[in-house]
Amino acid sequence: MRFWALFWELLKTENRKSKMANRLSKASKLYRKIRFLPEPYAQGMKDVKIFGGGIIGYGWISHSPSPQKMKAHLTALWRSLGRTQFSAVEMRKIIAGASLHLSINVLRRQMRLLQQRNVAIQEMYSVDILSTQMTSLEQMVTEGLCDLDWHKDGRFGMWTHPLSSSGFYMEDVLDEKKWKIIGHDLRESYRCQAFELFRISSRHEVAGQDIGAYDPARRKMAVDWAKKDTLANMLILGAVQSPLLRSKNRNGVQSVCPKCMMENPHWDHLWECFVGVVPADVLLRRFCWPRFKEDLPLCAAFAEGMRSFQ
Repeated sequence: MRFWALFWELLKTENRKSKMANRLSKASKLYRKIRFLPEPYAQGMKDVKIFGGGIIGYGWISHSPSPQKMKAHLTALWRSLGRTQFSAVEMRKIIAGASLHLSINVLRRQMRLLQQRNVAIQEMYSVDILSTQMTSLEQMVTEGLCDLDWHKDGRFGMWTHPLSSSGFYMEDVLDEKKWKIIGHDLRESYRCQAFELFRISSRHEVAGQDIGAYDPARRKMAVDWAKKDTLANMLILGAVQSPLLRSKNRNGVQSVCPKCMMENPHWDHLWECFVGVVPADVLLRRFCWPRFKEDLPLCAAFAEGMRSFQ
């Protein structure tokens, strides 16, 4: 009897895993269709979030997506949103990953599911949740939050993060008003982690340079500026190469500065020609991330100059 019980349990587990693999495959096919829709970049982003998230974001109860599955999902997702392969993975996470990527969305759904389970156990069996053993679902939620630099005091203590002004208890996730704040703080923690990894990376744009700490307000200003412009979105992602780098990476493709006709100009030259000034700030110069409103005309002028290379 024990053998057959174990057999059926293993079979059910394999069926669940197969079902989730099918959902990931279905989402990838959907992304390929979205890629060919004649719609603005911002709308494509919304389509990926709404329709893709609805397919793959739920059902992860006994296990989380494997790193291989998440990587395959991200590849299909970002291919549907244009030529972003040159941008750093961390920058994609900072700009849009907190709303689109599988790992953070699965974590958010697992948190709600865990608390729904806790409430059901207490109501149905009058059991103190503190007396129950930690399940795989609770373990996945705990590890997911800790990976994003959230901390808590005790098994059911308050979760805190440097970017969160209030923190939260797990029972707060079922309060819709509090959940909006918690969801926002989770996304910012995801972006902050990605920014720190990007800041210490070996990417040529930032290697050996100080780009400061993560600033949620600055990121939001960059996203708002680029919202309706595909090229601007590529710029804030770091997905646009300078003509100099492009000539080295794309089989010797040649181009000239439309203003002074210099062959294969470098990034600083483009700022000098298009805007008349080369910003010292790395995020402004390389990614068109405005620091304040006064930088917006500079970003717009640079984007218009770059448009002539398209």
